[in-house]
Amino acid sequence: MRFDVHFFSRLFKPHGSGQQRFHRSGQELAHWLSARLMEEGIGVAAVETGDWGWLVITLQAPFPLTVSCGNADDKHQWTCIIEGKPTIVQRMLHKLDPEPEVLRVRDAVATILATVEEITEVEWQEKTDHPGGSGA
Repeated sequence: MRFDVHFFSRLFKPHGSGQQRFHRSGQELAHWLSARLMEEGIGVAAVETGDWGWLVITLQAPFPLTVSCGNADDKHQWTCIIEGKPTIVQRMLHKLDPEPEVLRVRDAVATILATVEEITEVEWQEKTDHPGGSGA
């Protein structure tokens, strides 16, 4: 299960361009969001660089649940991707449903974004899993 949220804000600064942007931008946003998530009662294990932007790794679930943060356009458009992915073994043996934990993190992020005046034009998209396991 995955949710993408796109928004505009000048609270965070985009860094670099092209491929460099993907590795550097989002760090400031990820650290800021990590602190706010903890205030909302969401445990955070780490903030680290990812394949796209920066990852906030939560402690919310017995499976990887992350919030990827990055700059979408070299300016002030940002994207956060909230995603929970039980492993294949976890899904087969324990029938773990990521939905409750992903929704809890999504709701916390939504609350955080809604309370900050400098964050505007917030748009959410839900991505669903297909039988092959990849998001749509």
